[in-house]
This record gives sequence, structure tokens and C-alpha cells, in this order.
Amino acid sequence: MSELSGFDFNIDSPFRDSLLAPIQCEMIDDIHLEITVPSFSTMSDVLYPPTVNSSKLRLMVYAYRELTDKPISHVVYTLDFDKNQEQTKQQQWVQEINNPDRLVMVVTELLFYSVDTDNSKILYNNKSFNPAAIVYVKPKKLIHISHNIKSI
Repeated sequence: MSELSGFDFNIDSPFRDSLLAPIQCEMIDDIHLEITVPSFSTMSDVLYPPTVNSSKLRLMVYAYRELTDKPISHVVYTLDFDKNQEQTKQQQWVQEINNPDRLVMVVTELLFYSVDTDNSKILYNNKSFNPAAIVYVKPKKLIHISHNIKSI
């Protein structure tokens, strides 16, 4: 399962080519996942498409019994930033995972917007351009049961 980490959903617009800042995810104990987005330069660490001037980083945390099932839980964290902002602040979230026996996956998506003359945001992303990737996978914890059988 850990081999899924780094998987890009769109080969035409890889996430790793759009946001150069490394997103860090780690289990800090059996039931707490810590997600850290370091401070980064919005001018040099984000590769903006033409006509785009703002972005939203979405981090989606999914917990599954089995990967083939629907997620048991789904939590979304967001970070908004502008092209002219220069530097973001480090962001950190801790997500509780109710059961350590769950498969946990963190998926990121970078949404790009242009601003219309009336200051409304227009989404630039489309079917062929949508930088998104799996950045973390915690496999299910396997529980081993041992039986001690005594003869009488």
C-alpha cells in the first residue's frame, strides 16, 4: 500500500510539478495523523498556469476498512494563497483516526483560480488539468492473534 504514495491522478498535470513544497504526513501515535505544509514561496514554489492569480491547496484524509470499500471518514483541510502573497505560513493539522486498524490515505489537490472583473473567482482546473496526488498511505494495522493451547 505504501507504494501508492506519490501517485499522480493526472499525468498531464502532475501535482509534484505544480507545488514544489514537500507535504509531510506521519502518524504521531496509533490514532493521530499529523499533516504539515511548510512555509513556501507562492512565487517560486507554485507553478501557476497563465491568467491564474490565486490557489487553494486541499488535503483530504480518508480512512477505509478495506481499499475496495467506501471511506468510513473523509476530512478536508484547505490552505488559500495568492500569487502575490510571497510567503505562506507553515500549516499543521492533527487528525484523529478512530481506529488504528484503518487504512489511511491523504490525497492533495491544487485548485487554481483567475479573478473576474467583479472579483469573482473562476476555476481554471478542468478534466485535463487537475494537479492531484496521493501523498501518504498508512496501511491497515495487522492484528496477530496467537493461541496457547495446553494439553491436559
